[in-house]
Amino acid sequence: MDIKTIIKFYRPVVSLKIKKEIGASNPDWEDLTNEVLTVVFESLKEKKFKEKSRLGTYIYGITKNVIRKYKYKKMIERKKSENIPLDLSTEDVGRLYEAKENLDLIAEAIKKLDFKYRQILYLYYYQALPRETIARILNLSLNQVDARINYAIRLLKKKLNL
Repeated sequence: MDIKTIIKFYRPVVSLKIKKEIGASNPDWEDLTNEVLTVVFESLKEKKFKEKSRLGTYIYGITKNVIRKYKYKKMIERKKSENIPLDLSTEDVGRLYEAKENLDLIAEAIKKLDFKYRQILYLYYYQALPRETIARILNLSLNQVDARINYAIRLLKKKLNL
């Protein structure tokens, strides 16, 4: 798909998602839309997009990340303006380090799952898609989606000795 087609088709979709998340009256929505499209074009140019997934799903993930980064930046700015201290105690740093280690272990366990279980977890937890939408995307029944999610979680718990 060429750049003009991507812009024509996905720009309105990305803009709508961003407006919903940060508010249509927020003047930053257009900059964020341009940032998403720039990241998409750079990653396509660098061949980071894997043909295994749909381009729309890939762009949706980039959009969510750009929005998340924007909200985090705004939160930090708000805390600075409210004079909320941003320094962390040694105990806080220890908890953050432990949490990161746990996330790394979970990520490794997820990587070891079969594709169909990684895919279902990605769609349900990371993309936050409703089970009905996942069923439609994967051409599965709602019961099959539920079963795969539950089984994937059981496999993860087993791999993590929980």
